[in-house]
Amino acid sequence: MAETAIGPVALPVIIDDGQALVARVSRADAFFTGSTVLRRPSVVVPARLGSTGQGLLYGTLLGGSGDDYYNFIRMARGQDGSTYVAGTTFSTDFPTTPGAFDTSYNGGGDVYVSKLDPTGSSLVYSTFLGGSALDDLWALALGPDGSLYVGGRTSSEDFPTTPGAFDTTYAGGDGFISKLDPSGSSLVYSTFLGGSVSNDTVAALALAPDGTVSATGNTSSTDFPTTPGAFDTSCMDDDAFVSALNAWGSALLYSTCLGGTGGDTGQAIALGPDGTAYVTGVTSSSDFPTTPGAFDQSFNGGSDAFLARLNASGRALVFSTFLGGRTDDYGTAITLDGARNIFLTGNTNSSDFPTTPGAYDPTINSTIFSDTFVTKLDSAGSSLVYSTFLGGNDVDGGFGLVPDRDGSLTVTGETHSSNFPTTANAFDRTMGGVGDVFVSRFDPTGADLLYSSFLGGTSHVFERKGMSVTAGPGLVDVAGATASADFPTTPGAFDPTYNGAFDAFVVILRVAPTMHVAWLTPGYKPAGTGYLVGARIRIVSATSTAVPGAAVTVEVEYPDGSNVELTATTGQTGIAVVRRQVTDTGTYTFTVLEVVRTPVVYDASQNNETSDSVTIPRST
Repeated sequence: MAETAIGPVALPVIIDDGQALVARVSRADAFFTGSTVLRRPSVVVPARLGSTGQGLLYGTLLGGSGDDYYNFIRMARGQDGSTYVAGTTFSTDFPTTPGAFDTSYNGGGDVYVSKLDPTGSSLVYSTFLGGSALDDLWALALGPDGSLYVGGRTSSEDFPTTPGAFDTTYAGGDGFISKLDPSGSSLVYSTFLGGSVSNDTVAALALAPDGTVSATGNTSSTDFPTTPGAFDTSCMDDDAFVSALNAWGSALLYSTCLGGTGGDTGQAIALGPDGTAYVTGVTSSSDFPTTPGAFDQSFNGGSDAFLARLNASGRALVFSTFLGGRTDDYGTAITLDGARNIFLTGNTNSSDFPTTPGAYDPTINSTIFSDTFVTKLDSAGSSLVYSTFLGGNDVDGGFGLVPDRDGSLTVTGETHSSNFPTTANAFDRTMGGVGDVFVSRFDPTGADLLYSSFLGGTSHVFERKGMSVTAGPGLVDVAGATASADFPTTPGAFDPTYNGAFDAFVVILRVAPTMHVAWLTPGYKPAGTGYLVGARIRIVSATSTAVPGAAVTVEVEYPDGSNVELTATTGQTGIAVVRRQVTDTGTYTFTVLEVVRTPVVYDASQNNETSDSVTIPRST
């Protein structure tokens, strides 16, 4: 018997192969009688907005009376749920905050950097960054301490730099990399990055754990700074580049050009856990460098997307491949999964763009305009895992990628296609105006759309870009630009009212339902010369209904500190049972590591419990 909140109850009771396991109660809201596990009394857990379906959780505008968009709007999400947004503004009245680095518009178009609190209701900080000419934001990366790195292109001779930075001398149309402190009140460092020709752009940034920041983009400068021993130290007049700046912003760890005799641009970059840089972009160079064994070593015509992986020292290509068809193909976003498979998106108007059997859409929808492509390559860059078109009868392009733990992938971008594919669970199935942002989620095989929605208003000027990051399990944070006075916002958001021209926007959409652990009950029984230890785990949805067919991975820690992972699948009642034959007495701890059941997403933050133990007493 055990005393609980509902009175004394009988203990033993997990039936396994006809035998009862000795159980114990570690939670007052669980109870047992005889050999039957009774239903637990309901536990009321405060629900998060939108937790039971797919919809708009949050939406705000951000801007002033002028245009608050030029080329890109980038975003990141902090560990505490804060949202960081950066772009280019021409609004003298763009909202800033007291104590921010620069609260005065400098003229010609400034970079802005804004941080919204976790509720999205107020600005933590907001600042301008720029000089007297055009300063154009292209790239953003967030450090673990809340420092923010931004990059782009500046035409301002007086763009702010810092003493000791790598390059404090403007050479005309330079790229830049600037690091803001966590409070947004000062520059940790700020440097130019470019050569003597006025067309160098830092298009994307990726941050390593040690604070090293890697950059890619485009240069027209034959004297673009490179480092001895780098892969390619001789830049042409229209090359991509890959550069790694040290944690203090004072020196290049490596810098290399990347391209051939045509035009080449790096558009996106990701870092592997070993520090290698993965870059995608666009090339019109038939002699763009590729490697033996790569997926496609031959230029396909027009312009191709490319995928290149540099080693950690920047001295050699690990692999490099073309990706495209006979006409024009552009890589715009890249991300990796835990197995280092590579996801790419962009746009193509090549009817022969490579797709895979069984993919969602193997046929291009418009050769006059363009389709989004979504492609997954293996970790060696040698073969396609899947590749599909995504689009309608007008212009479509992907700009953001968010992978889920179960292998699902959310793609965001912009569409002008009124027949862009949507799903029944979409937030909005009708395109407003002449173009919207889209948010689409693929299953792990790339064969099915689990969710697809328009996002926008009814302006005759279309919504732009649609960059994205994850906002939590089943949630996607999307940023872009809108000229729609009726763009969807939510009550209590920082700015629900359209300010004029192009405003930035930030929204959170739920694209997948969630599940969590309702309870975990361990037990044991004598078995032969030892014992059988096990646990029952119940998985439920956000509405507390059973989730059958979920693969539950559990770590079992032994009394000696060693451990083993076990996996079981939930039945119709949402219960999975794991068990293990052991010989030692002592305490065995069961911890849920992962739950997978597409299209539902595991949300560990909602678990009633994640870990529990049972002790086998020493015989007397």
